[in-house]
Amino acid sequence: MQTKFAGLFDLSSVTSHKLLQDIAKTIYKRLRTLILQADKPQYQEKEMEHKLYSNTWTMTQAYRKRHPHFADFQLILSTLHAIQDAEGNPRAQIMESELTAFTAQSYTVDNIPFDQIQQAYHKYLEKITSTVTEHIKNLDMTPRTTSPEEIARIKIREQLKTLLPYLPTCVKHATDQHFVPQESNTYIVNIYGEPALPARDAMAQFLRRHRLAGAARSPRMYNLLVLDVPKDQYLPLLHDDSTVVGSSKLVIRPGNLSKYSLPMSSFRHIQLDVAKELISSLKEDWPEEQYY
Repeated sequence: MQTKFAGLFDLSSVTSHKLLQDIAKTIYKRLRTLILQADKPQYQEKEMEHKLYSNTWTMTQAYRKRHPHFADFQLILSTLHAIQDAEGNPRAQIMESELTAFTAQSYTVDNIPFDQIQQAYHKYLEKITSTVTEHIKNLDMTPRTTSPEEIARIKIREQLKTLLPYLPTCVKHATDQHFVPQESNTYIVNIYGEPALPARDAMAQFLRRHRLAGAARSPRMYNLLVLDVPKDQYLPLLHDDSTVVGSSKLVIRPGNLSKYSLPMSSFRHIQLDVAKELISSLKEDWPEEQYY
């Protein structure tokens, strides 16, 4: 869902990510329902659960058959409105196109665009060079003792002063080689198929013109393809977003979009809440014992 709705992360951050946590709870409850209602009567409940949970492709396929992609935006909107109602805030009016819009960023390091890293590097390189140069110029060259250590220290300082004209070049070389990450020649792009990815041959024909460096199916999502794309093909591929191949619509997104990962502690709380709701519903449905 976060792959398609690129603006969902920012929208959720306004609610301290309660939005995505509540969506995760709803999806978890739906998955539990699918597991418990699986049409495999020959399996016991625990065996069914193990079988489905051990194959996330099967699980995601089953989920999408029951809950198609076109209903995702309504789930986001209704969950957001429920949060706003509980907080006494007015309901936000959001269009689906606002959440699916994205900006193609350049190569990033920890979600920071590479060109910003380069700008910061050049900005602070001058300050670093100036500080080191000033420090060497102000070094005391007068020996305090006649010990071998002090004589060696003075000789080292003399050598540093000799290197002063070359210091900017030395600092630039050292920082450029060891402190600044190198820009990659390839970019990661995700392709999400609705309702599924196209057939292998049709997909290969679509991707052939982009000269991929690599491609792999997601090990968890049945309809997600992760591509390693040459730098010069990055923007052309993103411009092919919403292309229809066969009966499948391709949702194409940069791989460096910000995404929220549910903490394990939050997931445990969701499991506990769902279990409590299940127990409560069973108590309501279970007839009271009558004694005669």
